[in-house]
Amino acid sequence: MCQEPAELETRIARCERAIFGDDDSAEGLSARMHMTETTLAKIDSTLSRLNFMILAAILVGILNVLMPRGGHAPTSNQSTSVITSDAAPAAADAAKAESAAQTRGYYLTADIARLWGKSSRTIADWIKAGRFEPAPVQHDREWRFDLDVRETTTQTAAAISRPPPLSAANGCDPEPQ
Repeated sequence: MCQEPAELETRIARCERAIFGDDDSAEGLSARMHMTETTLAKIDSTLSRLNFMILAAILVGILNVLMPRGGHAPTSNQSTSVITSDAAPAAADAAKAESAAQTRGYYLTADIARLWGKSSRTIADWIKAGRFEPAPVQHDREWRFDLDVRETTTQTAAAISRPPPLSAANGCDPEPQ
């Protein structure tokens, strides 16, 4: 199996061209291997950035679940009153409420709450219980009170809202025999 040197030279030249390419060296195995390494490095960099973005999205999702969003306006059934320990700001609020009501010609629920030191929720509950004379008038989502409004006593309001017992209405004895 002895081969001639010219044939060996040809084979070696062919192997060199396959490994290193021709004169421009853009098509040999080493050039292709370099391109593959460069492409793999780009893919690795992109995957690292993608992993970071996925982790950031998961963190934002968890924070959205754990922390309620702020900035929502209170709905009509939410109290907006603030309890303060200092009497001076409360008196100033009451004076402002009184002045505004005199200008408008009627009180609003928030005005009554400030004047009487109650929450707006309490005033709304009292409206439902019929504890004001004269009764306030609902205008859109707000209640309007006359300037001479007063609170009826709890007993009077309970007597108005509670029907008489059946035995008294029918003239029957309440005790069964």
